[in-house]
Amino acid sequence: FEPISGHAFNADLTQLVVSDSSQNTKILKKDASGKYKEHKTLMQHIERVTSVDWAPKSNRIVTCGGDRNAYVWTYDEKSDEWKPGLVLLRINRAATYVRWSPKE
Repeated sequence: FEPISGHAFNADLTQLVVSDSSQNTKILKKDASGKYKEHKTLMQHIERVTSVDWAPKSNRIVTCGGDRNAYVWTYDEKSDEWKPGLVLLRINRAATYVRWSPKE
């Protein structure tokens, strides 16, 4: 991995989302031995991802990055894929930090 710019665990700590200072975000899954192994890659940003968070109640992931975009990722069980939804940000600089509300 490159230097990590952000990470977050899912609610039961079996998965971990990591932003490794690239334009991709990786999801790691805990295996039987207790080690986290690369499981999925979220690819939508065109600049480096600067922050990630995993919502404990809704199981959604949010990412933001230097491309001034934020995406909310929703897991689709049928296709076993994470689907991105673009969040419109009204900023003229890179988005550097994102967190879910405690009331999400």
